[in-house]
Amino acid sequence: ARRYIEQRGTAVLQVVEHHLQKSRISIALYGNRTKTSSVKGGCTLTEKTVKAQPSFYGSGYPVESPPLFRAPAQKIREKYCIKFENFGKKIVYLGSYLALQEKDMSYLNNAFNSAVTWGQLTITNSGCDHSIHAWNILPHIFCANRFRDIEKIFPKENGLSKNGLKSACSITNLVMYLYYQEPMWKQYVIDESKEFLQNKHTAEEKAVINGFLALIEKNWEKFSLELANLCKAHRKSKDYGENPFTRKISFFAFGLYNFARYLYREEVKNIT
Repeated sequence: ARRYIEQRGTAVLQVVEHHLQKSRISIALYGNRTKTSSVKGGCTLTEKTVKAQPSFYGSGYPVESPPLFRAPAQKIREKYCIKFENFGKKIVYLGSYLALQEKDMSYLNNAFNSAVTWGQLTITNSGCDHSIHAWNILPHIFCANRFRDIEKIFPKENGLSKNGLKSACSITNLVMYLYYQEPMWKQYVIDESKEFLQNKHTAEEKAVINGFLALIEKNWEKFSLELANLCKAHRKSKDYGENPFTRKISFFAFGLYNFARYLYREEVKNIT
């Protein structure tokens, strides 16, 4: 993650500086004093409310590093007031910005953990099955190396996904097969994915599906190609909520690499 972010660091910082001026994210940096920051229609956070909401940081979940909202050595306190349109994605991009600005990748790591926990606490009723997590939380789980959380969002007892966005169902089923290694699922998952690829879908969706299929096949050349295709497709994404800054970084791309490393350990050295 550090190498990926640093390679794109200059371009990302230039875009985010421009975007943050127009976004609904307000960052307030204060010294050693208490102050309340608020956004109309959003949230209000103070030191007291932050301490009173441990679940905001993921109480009960295995977070190895301190929360995103922390006091550095200089006693600078960070307070974020974010309109809740898509908190998970916004906090991750904000973490990316701070990681680059402060040259401290722990901001990004903490942002991933916050986004994963927040997503699991808030996405409860979507009108579809567990596939709702495929695009919303899964990339952040991969990036944070919190692979045991797959058991929380895709419980084995729930079985394969059959209700939701087609790409999300396919991604969910591919991940469940790769993680649980249930032999009875293999052929169904592969056939479903190949059928999906034969129809008209976005280049980003197809790159993700092809990437997972390459992991099943252990085809490292194909997997490397699909990571590149995924980054390229994401830069052209026109999905709702995307902007010049968010298109700079495909978290699903290096999340997939982390997942490959988790599954196959030393074999990922073959990925170019």
